[in-house]
Amino acid sequence: MVAPRPCGLAISANALVAVAANGHAAPWRRALRPLEGASWPGLAQALRDGVEAGVVSSPLRVALLPALVDVRTVSIPPVSDDDARRLLTRAASRHFVSAREPMDVSVATAPSGTTRLAAAVSARVLRAVLDAAREAQLQVEVVVPAQVALTTTARGPRTARRAVVAGFDDAFELLVADQGMLTDVRRFRRAGDESAMADAARTLGEVTRVEDPMTASATAMATTAIERWPLAFTGALPESVGASRGTTSWWLFGAAALLAVSTVALQEIDVRRELAAVQAEREALAPQLSAGGAPDADRRARVDAQLDAPRWSGVIAAVGDALPADAYVTHVRAQADTVIIEGNASRATTAFDALSAVPWVRTITASAPIRRETTDDGMVTEKFEFTLTLKAP
Repeated sequence: MVAPRPCGLAISANALVAVAANGHAAPWRRALRPLEGASWPGLAQALRDGVEAGVVSSPLRVALLPALVDVRTVSIPPVSDDDARRLLTRAASRHFVSAREPMDVSVATAPSGTTRLAAAVSARVLRAVLDAAREAQLQVEVVVPAQVALTTTARGPRTARRAVVAGFDDAFELLVADQGMLTDVRRFRRAGDESAMADAARTLGEVTRVEDPMTASATAMATTAIERWPLAFTGALPESVGASRGTTSWWLFGAAALLAVSTVALQEIDVRRELAAVQAEREALAPQLSAGGAPDADRRARVDAQLDAPRWSGVIAAVGDALPADAYVTHVRAQADTVIIEGNASRATTAFDALSAVPWVRTITASAPIRRETTDDGMVTEKFEFTLTLKAP
């Protein structure tokens, strides 16, 4: 069975361009109403109109334009792509100037050295795009930055180094493709940086100028034969495109279900083991409690309360869940009803407020001065030490 040809979409904050699956019809353009919170009804309506016009069809390949997406080179330690993605997602605001909310980050395959190409899109925007496609009963195959789509038009020999100059709303971007892959993005203002951009372009050899990046992006998404798109956003994985992907999805679903059932069973076994341990401790303490006579009733109540108190593992888990994404714990000390937490965060006050909201915490104080530190990759963090006193059970 021949897989259906993809339809290419280019989406900006206020417009949509679609190129039909055959790539022969004229590009189809619609203005978009702005995103409304976490939904995009204007985009959903435009997609439904495109389906009625016979231009838009499944599967969709989507290219997001600035300012919906931000692509830049970043300097991070030489780690795997997955670790780099997690690192950048946790500290997106330090690397992407537009990151003011949770982001979905993608990272290009690691070259030599510590410089990586990364892209970020608001998780809210990405979810709104996927929800709009679902409302229009369309399937999304992949979502990538428009910069990736534009460089596919300048591939040529894989050993050649090429460049694309694309003009967006407020700036020009010089996109460098080396050996057929996007490797660098340089941004220039429309006013005042023309000569600097021209000088940079002259050092790159052949340069292609794109006057209409939306149409070029949509066309590239519809017509480029490529199995794995670089910088594809993982939050936009397809539900099922083609029989093989559907089989893989069902296999993953079955594995996840089996894992969930196994996890529940193991948790129940662990709970029973904990209850048995508590009961054994109570039985061991019973002779000591009864030997003291009537006044030991209060002592026994205190011991029972202590045995019923949350395990330290639960306290540590609650602390880890409460800390913001850019904070982490480096050391934990516990004694009686007191826990001392040492760690780092971009802002120690944010971690302090988060820990104050943990239900088990009665009081929290800073037991050492806040110290600012610079990591090996140039990140500035604040080192904190907080003393938490737990509430009585």
